[in-house]
Amino acid sequence: MRHGSLLTLVELYEVANNALVAQRRRVWNAIEAVEPGLAEELLQLFSTSDAASLWLLKASGANQPCPAKAIAEGSAAELRERVLRTLHGSAA
Repeated sequence: MRHGSLLTLVELYEVANNALVAQRRRVWNAIEAVEPGLAEELLQLFSTSDAASLWLLKASGANQPCPAKAIAEGSAAELRERVLRTLHGSAA
């Protein structure tokens, strides 16, 4: 038995998800262009650009911007320090 309304919802989700994935890739490409060293360190930490871009676009708290926004607002150096501490096992 087909469930038309469910199928429609799934199809709408797929369209929205594809758009979200494409936008996340655009953000990652922009970060690679403006902060290539940070992007390389994020790849070391997360292994894939998909995983790194998910982290970059996730807000870390109620009043904390997502890391990608922090980079755009000029806080790349602070973020890079956090990433380096994490890579080298120090408390972030």
